[in-house]
Formats: sequence, C-alpha cells, structure tokens
Amino acid sequence: MKREQIVEESKIKIINGYKIKPMEDLQEANLQGEKLQGAKLQGANLYGADLRRADLRGADLQGANLQRVDLQGTKLQGTELQGANLQRADLQVVNLRRAELQGANLAGANLQGANLRGTDLQRADLYRADLRGADLRGADLQGADLQEVILPNTDALLICPWSICHIQHDIIQINCKRHTVEEWKGFTDEQIDAMDNRALNWWKHNKEIVLSIANKCVPY
Repeated sequence: MKREQIVEESKIKIINGYKIKPMEDLQEANLQGEKLQGAKLQGANLYGADLRRADLRGADLQGANLQRVDLQGTKLQGTELQGANLQRADLQVVNLRRAELQGANLAGANLQGANLRGTDLQRADLYRADLRGADLRGADLQGADLQEVILPNTDALLICPWSICHIQHDIIQINCKRHTVEEWKGFTDEQIDAMDNRALNWWKHNKEIVLSIANKCVPY
C-alpha cells in the first residue's frame, strides 16, 4: 500500500492511514516530516501528534487542538492558527513568521528561539509561555494575556491603560501605535494628545521610564 494516496471520490488526502481533513481525530498521529502545505485541518484533534519537520505553510488549523504537539522544525509560515489550542506545545525555533494566532491558546508553550516576526498574536493566551530568544519584531500583542510570560532580553512590557506597551530597543508599541524610539522622542504634546484622551497625561509621567527601558533592551 502506498504511503500517501488521494481518495479520488472525496479528494481527501490520506497519509500513513490518517485522513487529512477538517474536524478529523488525529490524536497522536505520526506526521513527522510530511508535506501538508495548505492542508485544511480546521477543528482537527491533533493532541500529542508528532509534526516535527512537517511543512504546514499556509495550512488552515483554525480551532484545531494542538495541545502537547511536537512542532520542532515545523514550517508554519503564514499558517492560520486562530483560536487553536497550542497549550504546552513545543515550538522551539519554529518559523511562525506572519502566522495568524489571534485568540490562540499558547499557555505554557515553549517558544524559545521561535520566529514570530509580524505574527498576529492579538488576544492570544501566552500565560507562562517561554519566549526566550524569540524574534518578536513587528508582532502584534494587543489584548494578549501576558501574565508570567518569559520574555527575551530584547523585549519588555510595561503596565499601561491600554492593551499593550511593548518595548524594544528601536521600536515601541503602545496600544495600536507602533513607532520608532526616535519618533516617540520627537512627538509633540499635540501629537500625543491626538492619539487618545488619556495619552498625554500618561506619556508625561512615563516617557522617561519607557525610553530608559528601551535603551536597556538588547538590540535585535
């Protein structure tokens, strides 16, 4: 029997006996190193599956259960993972550049060294996630749960009246406003006031703290 086949009647891809389709139960499936680009796996149960070095670029995994999945070396660029359960998943050094992770559960996930450049993490649960060595340049963390998250030494967070104050050596994002450190330094009171009716008062009290933290962040 061929290792991979296509069931012509339904156009369902079968790999190692596993049907690659939405809502399928793929618990503890061995899909190591498989080519799954663009796969439709919305809502699939992949609990404990072995996806090491698999190619999932552009795949749709919205709402899928990826809890305790081994994803080391997996290609996930541009993958749709909105609302997916990645609790305690192993994502060390995984390329998640520009992946869609809005509302995903990444609590306790190992994201050490992961590439999260430009990744949408709005409203994601990153409680106790390990982000040491991760690349967060351009990542959107608005509304994310960042309690007890372990950050790389390139990034810092500051409590503020808005959903996020994400500080890097060269870039600072406060709520939806992302600008270079030099731009933040140069904004006039009028420009800051136009951003939000609470912004000017907060900025006057915290500007030096924010800029000091940025200066202490290790550059990318």
